[in-house]
Amino acid sequence: MVRKRGSLVISEMQSPIYDAHKGERGKRIFVFGISGATWTQIDPLLQSGRLPAMKSLIDRGARAQLLSTRVAGDKHFRPQIAWPTIATGVEPVKHRVTRFFHTADDIVVPTIWERFQQSGRRIGMFGWPISWPVRPVKGFLIPGYDGRDPQTWPSEHSYIRTLDRRAEAARDGRENLGKLPLIESFGLLQKLIRGGVRASTFLRLIGSMIDIYLFAPDELRPFLLRHARLDINVDIFLNLFRKHTPDFAAFVTFLVDYAEHRFWMFQEPDKFADAPMQIAPRLARAVGESYVAVDHALGKILRQLDPQTIVAVLSEHGMAIEPISAEIGLLHWVLRPGRLKEFVGIDQAVPAVPVARWIAFRPPADQQAAVADRFRSVRIAGTDLPLFQIDVHRDEVIVKLALWRKTLPGREELDSLQVRCNGHTVPFVEIAQRFGRRRSAMHAENAVLILAGPGVRRADIGAARLIDIAPTLLKAAGINALNGLDGRVLDVF
Repeated sequence: MVRKRGSLVISEMQSPIYDAHKGERGKRIFVFGISGATWTQIDPLLQSGRLPAMKSLIDRGARAQLLSTRVAGDKHFRPQIAWPTIATGVEPVKHRVTRFFHTADDIVVPTIWERFQQSGRRIGMFGWPISWPVRPVKGFLIPGYDGRDPQTWPSEHSYIRTLDRRAEAARDGRENLGKLPLIESFGLLQKLIRGGVRASTFLRLIGSMIDIYLFAPDELRPFLLRHARLDINVDIFLNLFRKHTPDFAAFVTFLVDYAEHRFWMFQEPDKFADAPMQIAPRLARAVGESYVAVDHALGKILRQLDPQTIVAVLSEHGMAIEPISAEIGLLHWVLRPGRLKEFVGIDQAVPAVPVARWIAFRPPADQQAAVADRFRSVRIAGTDLPLFQIDVHRDEVIVKLALWRKTLPGREELDSLQVRCNGHTVPFVEIAQRFGRRRSAMHAENAVLILAGPGVRRADIGAARLIDIAPTLLKAAGINALNGLDGRVLDVF
């Protein structure tokens, strides 16, 4: 069999697709991904009875410390590297996703869901990073946060990313995320209803919106909006799941990752020299409540699964306290795509997709080099230091802030920073926006794995690696495609 992956052609040998035993299919698989989940947070919540869905799986299955991976020379455990490693069962040097801006076009080996499709089975993917660009699949595929456009498969589900795109547009200060135009609001509401969002979810959302805009502390609002989107996404996922009945399904949430990055300080203020003197109780509870929210989502999904399904709950990396942040100041900043294009003199029609702290610009091919040079010319006023880290990859110019304590020692805040380009100088706040408090936790090696289902023994199996997930789940599914994988089948059956 020959497949094309980007510009690379891969040849694969056909292999048996079912267990030899009576020629039967193996088990169905469901993966619930919780970015940033760590046992140091989960175990106390388990003991207090606040994570009933996870506890039910652990009580009848196996748990392990899942060890994350990183690229040689990189000090960070990056989700963009880890998720393809889980998906392929090989190390980054083999699957070729080694930079934070890479996409599915860079993966040069089959993913676990592609192997399921090769065996004639259906898949259902929701939120898995590095699954964009979208390709036709047997089932459904809703890409993760790093998708550069609203495309999904089937294409009629592109409305799912509408709220994400509104949040991206809101960076420029030209749109209010909480105030959609009436016609657009009505249209989105109709699509959400047709997409399977339940009346009970809408009722909770109404209460959440009242809380967000009338009572919640300002710093908590982005977290509560993400929580509301999790409820919506679970309903839509379950509707798609019932419609397509996938043999391999996955749902990934980044709610815990966001909460830990932004609110760990409030949970353990005594470990931070710059922690505020007065902390609202809701801020102190935010990390714990993020775990409770994803456990509730997990419980809703588990109730809809065939009891013969093998369930894997996992994270791609853990999280650990970062008492002295590499970020400058107390605030987290994100770039404004539209304002940035104005500042450097780029056509507003050039697509620009914000993803976390960076933006993917997609200029015409004959303008790519010139656009990259424009961004490289931006300097911090009064110095010769570049404001951005620039990467050019395929048809994209990647622009990322290069503002760290080591580059600007002694600076504590960015409000008064000036930046210059082509003889023009503007305040940094003209091209960037405050987006909550700076991070107080950062990705760590020790992640989480829970496996449960028919044939899985109850055990604490110690340590496992990201590359062990794919071979273990393929084995459970009866797919004989383990040759060439770097991981091993875990001793859980």
